[in-house]
Amino acid sequence: MKSNIINLLDFERINHLLEGFNKTTGFVTAILDLDGNVLSRSGWRSVCTDFHRVNKKTAKRCTVSDTVLANKMASGENYHFYKCLNGLVDVAVPLIINGEHVANLFSGQFFFEKPDLGKFKKQAEEHGFDIEQYMKAIAEVPVFSEDRVMPAMDFLLNMTAMIAEMTMQRMEQIQLNKAIQESEKYNRTLFEESASGLALTSMDGKLIDINSAFASIIGRSIDETKKLSYWDITPVKYQEMEQKQLETLNKTGKYGPYEKEYIHRDGHLVPVKLQGLIIERKNEKFIWSTVEDISERKIAEAKNREKDLQFRKLSANVPDLIYQFTRKPDGSYCVPVSSDGIRNIFGCSPEDVLEDFTPIGNVIHPDDVQRVIADIEYSAKHLTYFTCEFRVKIPGRAVQWIFSRSNPEKLPDGSITWYGFNADITQRKEFEDALRESEGKFRKIYEEGPYGMVLVNSDYKFIMTNRTFCEITGYSESELMELTFRDITYSEDRNLGLDSIRKLINGEIPVFKSEKRYVRKDGTIIWGAITVAANFDKEGKFLYNLAIVEDITGRKQAEEKINNLNERLQLLVEAIQELSVSASIESIMATVRTSARKLLNADGSTFILREGDNCYYADEDTIKPLWKGQRFPLTDCISGWAMLNKESVVIEDIYNDKRVPTETYKSTYVKSMAVAPIRISNPLGAIGAYWSSHYLPSEMEVKLLNTLADAAAKAVENVQLIDNLERIISERTSQLQAANKELETFTYSVSHDLKAPLRGIDGYSKLLADLYGNKLNEEAMHFIATIRSSTLQMNQLIEDLLQYSRLERSNMQIKPLKIRSVIDAILKMNEEEITSSQFRVSVEVPDVKMSVDNNGIQIALRNLIENAIKFTKKKTNPQIVIKLVEDREQWIISVADNGIGFDMKYKERIFEIFQRLQRAEDFPGTGIGLAMVAKSVQRMNGKVYADSIPGEGSTFYLEIPKSNQLWNENL
Repeated sequence: MKSNIINLLDFERINHLLEGFNKTTGFVTAILDLDGNVLSRSGWRSVCTDFHRVNKKTAKRCTVSDTVLANKMASGENYHFYKCLNGLVDVAVPLIINGEHVANLFSGQFFFEKPDLGKFKKQAEEHGFDIEQYMKAIAEVPVFSEDRVMPAMDFLLNMTAMIAEMTMQRMEQIQLNKAIQESEKYNRTLFEESASGLALTSMDGKLIDINSAFASIIGRSIDETKKLSYWDITPVKYQEMEQKQLETLNKTGKYGPYEKEYIHRDGHLVPVKLQGLIIERKNEKFIWSTVEDISERKIAEAKNREKDLQFRKLSANVPDLIYQFTRKPDGSYCVPVSSDGIRNIFGCSPEDVLEDFTPIGNVIHPDDVQRVIADIEYSAKHLTYFTCEFRVKIPGRAVQWIFSRSNPEKLPDGSITWYGFNADITQRKEFEDALRESEGKFRKIYEEGPYGMVLVNSDYKFIMTNRTFCEITGYSESELMELTFRDITYSEDRNLGLDSIRKLINGEIPVFKSEKRYVRKDGTIIWGAITVAANFDKEGKFLYNLAIVEDITGRKQAEEKINNLNERLQLLVEAIQELSVSASIESIMATVRTSARKLLNADGSTFILREGDNCYYADEDTIKPLWKGQRFPLTDCISGWAMLNKESVVIEDIYNDKRVPTETYKSTYVKSMAVAPIRISNPLGAIGAYWSSHYLPSEMEVKLLNTLADAAAKAVENVQLIDNLERIISERTSQLQAANKELETFTYSVSHDLKAPLRGIDGYSKLLADLYGNKLNEEAMHFIATIRSSTLQMNQLIEDLLQYSRLERSNMQIKPLKIRSVIDAILKMNEEEITSSQFRVSVEVPDVKMSVDNNGIQIALRNLIENAIKFTKKKTNPQIVIKLVEDREQWIISVADNGIGFDMKYKERIFEIFQRLQRAEDFPGTGIGLAMVAKSVQRMNGKVYADSIPGEGSTFYLEIPKSNQLWNENL
């Protein structure tokens, strides 16, 4: 995000402001991003550019100063003065845009008071500066009073605010333009992709614009439909209806919805539903219409009518209710289809509820209505089976229990329809009530239960408890009768599940499950898994809760151990991951010292390195200082014992182990310790963990410490390997530089020593032809011409070799480049040959910038285009096509021709140096061009390849990775 904002900065205007500020006040300025990259600067002091930022030591001080100022800006200060370590005063002002700190504006390189020249002279001597030039540069640094500096800083603050405002305006304009474009595109897409037919017509019925859905309704294409008028597709029988709709449209500005028919292309009529309104465009009125093909609905309605007749015949003798129940889009209910059984269930006729649910709603028991409606709505929302039991109170009859079950279906218009049945279950409910009362007498089974079982009233007071529950809690049943469930619940868990118990008692949920802690009579805390179910009488009144309790203390303790181990293993994994990428001993020590202490829950940890016969306590993480920076003989400390014996050691009481030099520990907090050697085969150090109270680490903890030590050993070996590789790379670099020097000498020799004789041969051959041409026969003149031609070819070969050599050694500069301009320039250079050979050249390359090496891409494109001309110009209709396509990862440039082509078995050979597929007499060349193309693209991390058919032409491809762009941004 920061880089996007920085790209919006108008540096041309900013540079103009900064230069004016410098000329007016004498203050130098620069804008740096948060990574320290210079984005803009004006009037930098020579003492900085020529001395302080050139010398390694003083440059490091400059970096420290930049960092300090940047950190101050990150902490939220408006601006901050800082005397840099090289003696000059700097100041920084944050550049905040849209609430985001994106860069800092630096100014300064001045003195608040006259400088101590002696101090700066001593600084010049210390760092080897030219004293006279350095003191001259110091003299150029201005001295400003604080009264003069403060107004300048206020100006800089205003300047950063102005820069931020300019940038915000650019951001807002870009976002506005993008939103407008996306809105237009989105609206057009909605129109074209709409499933409904959409049409825009003139007021006289001419079809102006339609979508594919509209054209599909009448079986025509969009272009065919636009040639018609609204009246061409409307049957004559609807003219009177259409006139009424037009009258409504003129009066109200809209018409419909209504149903009619359109004339299909094949002549049949298509039933449709349409509606519309008047809209204006540029002061002209149009009719905007939405059309829906309702053919399927009409067919379905006809089938439903037939099915309804069949349904009534089948259900005439069924006493229960078979129904189709519908929830309309507006949320109201009706029963479009029902059997005569509705009279038995709800006391009304099928006709009573065709459009209105009220006759049914009036007879559902008042206490059940809300629950029934809630179940209906839940089924509608989730399209799940509707299953419900409820009571019905029909005037003059006893209360009936009804069981209802149905399956929902969502219709295209948004309504929900259920297909199901209702049955009278009054007799079954009476049996269930009798069974519920008898179940209260299950005491024997209850007493013999394998789990703790209790009956609890609404106040959580125990009514009954079984033997197992008494054993779990340690109380007798009589003691429990004087207590409540809350009395024996652990204080922190007493309020857990209270809301669920309330819902259970109210009949809102069938069961409640939880895990919580309880306190035994002896004070021991145990864990219990509890399952609670409510019991009610036949009137629905709450009787008691039945709770089943299982003692899960052992399981919880095991889970706690597993969780603790998992946490430590995660810490170990994180430590190993950090060690695997550590690049220095310091980072290894930092990771080990903190990880060792966390892994073993220790009060302190140390990282010890072996130095010959001594132990060096290099680092530590501890509650109180131990021995960091001290050295002890290997034989006088436990870490040395672990290294000498190549094994870990655990000591629970250091004052009860003869191996421990107790005098060394008397001044410390250490009571217990564990030490693991780093690398068993040849220990290079050790890791120590310490506790302030007597503690015996477990076997698993010792394994964790040993594993950490093994990982530390590997990390140290990796760091040593990296250091060795860096040394080897340095040596190879020196060898490569020497080889390049030799290659430069060879190039000079080729350029001067080989070309000089060629010039002599060519010159004397020309003199021979000029002076004695009239005396030589035709064969002799042919010999002279052959000599001169071979000389020129040899000279060209040397030039190509030199260019290939220079390409290999040249510094590559990846920069943004408009590739279309490069292609146009190459075509311009070859314009005469292209015109004379009547080439047809097509360039399909957008005006985009690619991050490439300018010299390399020009060499590659020039050779490909000139080869295309050379191998194609003898064709009757020569043509060249140059294209550029891109994806997320790369740009691909292709140069295609219809020339002589080549056999694809040579597709790799052609990019090798001196490889030719054609005779030089037929197609001049040295065989180096495509090798230079391959080398140029390879240096840009790309690749080149070709496709070809002999006699039909060739296409060469250049793939340039977009990672070059990131590489360039990081420079």
